[in-house]
Parts: sequence; C-alpha cells; structure tokens
Amino acid sequence: MDTMNKKLLIVDDEPEVLAMFTKFLTRKGYGVSTARDALEALRMCKREKPDLILTDYSMPGMNGVDLLKELHITYPGMPAILMSGEADMRTAADALREQAFDFLRKPIDSNDLLSSIKLALEQFAREQAGPEEAPLDAGRVVGPVVARKIDDRPEIVLLTLSRPLDQHSLQAYEVAFRRLSEEGEISRSIVVTMSAVSTSTT
Repeated sequence: MDTMNKKLLIVDDEPEVLAMFTKFLTRKGYGVSTARDALEALRMCKREKPDLILTDYSMPGMNGVDLLKELHITYPGMPAILMSGEADMRTAADALREQAFDFLRKPIDSNDLLSSIKLALEQFAREQAGPEEAPLDAGRVVGPVVARKIDDRPEIVLLTLSRPLDQHSLQAYEVAFRRLSEEGEISRSIVVTMSAVSTSTT
C-alpha cells in the first residue's frame, strides 16, 4: 500500500501526544493533520477529507465515541481507530458499535499502530472497490476482546468475528486474553461468544 497518498487526522487534546504521533507517522510516509478536540476534527474532515481518523477517547466536550457517531453520519465508511489510556472494556465495545475499526490501549505499541492503520485503509479500499472486485475472504481484522460479568459469571466476548483470522488478529487476541488474565478478569470458567467465525487463513 502506498502511504504517501494517504492522509491521517489525529485527534487528541494533549499537544505532546499530537506531536509524537505526527513525527512518527510522517516518517512512515503518511500525510498527517491534527485536531485538539472533536469539533475541530469535524471541521477539518469537511475541509481536508482524510483517509483515516485516529482519535483519543477522553477529551473535553465531545469524547471519541461521540465523535465516531458524528463521523459515520456525515462520512459513512470512513475508517476510524479509537485509542484510550483507560482500561475500560466497555469503551472498546462502544467504539465497535460506532463502527470503529480498532480500539488501541495507550501506551500504544508502534507496530500495532502501523498494522491497524494499514489494515483499516486496505479494508476501506476493498469496500470502495465494490463486491465484484473484492475477494470473498477480504478483510480479516476483528474487534477487541471484551470482558464482562453476567450473574457474577465472567464472559469473554469476541466481537465482530465475521471474517477469517490472520496471524495479526490471532496475536492481538492472545495479548488481550493474557492481559485480562493478569488483571484477574478470567476465571477457570469462561464463556466465549462467537458469531460467524472462521479461523481459515486460505
């Protein structure tokens, strides 16, 4: 994928975070614009039409999930990645309901960030190509693991498993399960909810 022609909009209320992401992603060949809050981001989307939005969750005024709601009304299908420093699995679920491509927990691993951006842009390109040009198994990224309790019984829900899992996705789930286990969220009895799952990589 040619990154030189791809424009990213990064939304965060912390100037040092914006500067860090801008420096890193510019070096990787992306065109980068920044916004300090959701309202500024919406204005910039209208003016600059970015290829992808990378937004923080916790911001004054409109938070990242609310921004996603507005984005997908005005710009349906625009790839968006939500990031957060809060260890809140409910936030991850909310992000996916608002069509976020991925949920990244701060501090973000640089390789995870680049991989998520690349896969989001590739999936969007396939969707834009139309059903005749897109392969049936195109797009293999899945949402985050969400932990919750129902009647005091822990349940691990694998969200949006509607595509085959590639190696990147499998590694992401392994990391998520390990983190939840370390945080004491997983007991010996686990219910795994999956829908239309295929682990084929062919």
